[in-house]
Amino acid sequence: MSSPSLRAWLLVIVVLSATGADAQDDIRSDPSVFSSRRDRLISELEPGAIVMSGAPVRHRNGDVDYEYRQASDFYYVTGFEEPGASLVLRFDSDAPVYHLIVPPKNPSAEIWDGYRAGVKGATAEFGADVAHSNRGLPGSLKQLLAGVTRVYYESNGNEAFDKVFQGWLQSARQERDVVVEPLRPVLSRRRQIKDADEIRLLGRAIGATCAGLREAMRAAAPGRFEYEVEAEIEHAFRLQGSPRNGFPSIVGSGPNTTTLHYTTNRRRMESGELLLMDVGAEFGYYTADVTRTIPVSGVFSEEQRAIYTIVLQAQQAGIEMTRPGIPLFSIHQKARRVIAEGLSDLGLIEKDSEGRVATRAVGRFFMHGTSHWLGMDVHDVGPEQVLAPGMVFTIEPGIYIRAHLEDVDPKYHNIGVRIEDDILVTEDGCQVLSESAPRTIADIEAWMAGEDR
Repeated sequence: MSSPSLRAWLLVIVVLSATGADAQDDIRSDPSVFSSRRDRLISELEPGAIVMSGAPVRHRNGDVDYEYRQASDFYYVTGFEEPGASLVLRFDSDAPVYHLIVPPKNPSAEIWDGYRAGVKGATAEFGADVAHSNRGLPGSLKQLLAGVTRVYYESNGNEAFDKVFQGWLQSARQERDVVVEPLRPVLSRRRQIKDADEIRLLGRAIGATCAGLREAMRAAAPGRFEYEVEAEIEHAFRLQGSPRNGFPSIVGSGPNTTTLHYTTNRRRMESGELLLMDVGAEFGYYTADVTRTIPVSGVFSEEQRAIYTIVLQAQQAGIEMTRPGIPLFSIHQKARRVIAEGLSDLGLIEKDSEGRVATRAVGRFFMHGTSHWLGMDVHDVGPEQVLAPGMVFTIEPGIYIRAHLEDVDPKYHNIGVRIEDDILVTEDGCQVLSESAPRTIADIEAWMAGEDR
């Protein structure tokens, strides 16, 4: 991504994160975005054909299915959200041809399930060169892959499509040699560097998430239930135009702050406790992932303040070292060192005879990684481990002191603190995309008190 383009979208993100955006903005990307992605993808491959299926519909119970979400990889190259779709992209000649195979129009079914693009819509709305009905899928694959000798394949967990593809492959190999290679490694490298449209959508998702966290900070109070705060958060998501969460909301108070992926969210909050909220709105198939830890009563206790300060210092150290060329793991190492020193100063970790702190001792208090990639998936794909412009990732150190740690002073029991922000790597450093959610002790306490700092 060129420098001017990245800087322009950084400005958009700052505005969106700070003020939100019109919830009526179109969350669908222009078809040219997906066309460009397909062109870049095939430029990295040997001539052949790409075959992909969309995500299957998954049964929930009775006559109810889970809410449908298209597979991230499939959506990344097609923009097509409906179930029952697959694609064949042939590029073993001078002119690549993009075939989209979709469910046919069915007016009776649309009465129940809503609009479907159909074969005509697949070309007119989604940029397919040629579209086909999925009712004749085995025959379509045979026709579209006639003579092909190299296939890049991705099933996206669609067992029915896998069966059809394997049937074609078995038949084709009776006539010629066919090499099948995985597509996901190449796609993962492409998805790791965000283009301008992805940065725009991430900005919307992160802006909605920060809005939800600000509402939660005003709503939290002793006697309220975790699910009430969760409702405030997700209400803000929807008002900001987010159709769904990127992952189940984590809203844990008191002892639940020390459970990393607590999602029950049913406990009654008590005075003097902390509340940890790890949440993310999804917008246009891109998700935020932001964590804030706040005092239920509005003011941190001395012990909570001490632990929070250490985590914040560890996160800030990671942010300050973020720039192109830095190995991602080095940020984790730095955060662990800061936390080790801080816990040692509190007497929760002992130093050796030479006054050194063993970072391995941190593991009982900080047991997860500091960062992960972020994008279409909350733990997004990304094989490269050295930072480069256009990458988006989290920095989220934490300290969790469970009550069963009998050798720890009880005044620290049930204190769990995690601070997580979404970071865009720029040409010369980084941008904190989630800065509109209060993060420092002073800003959190002021916001909870009704002040607008």
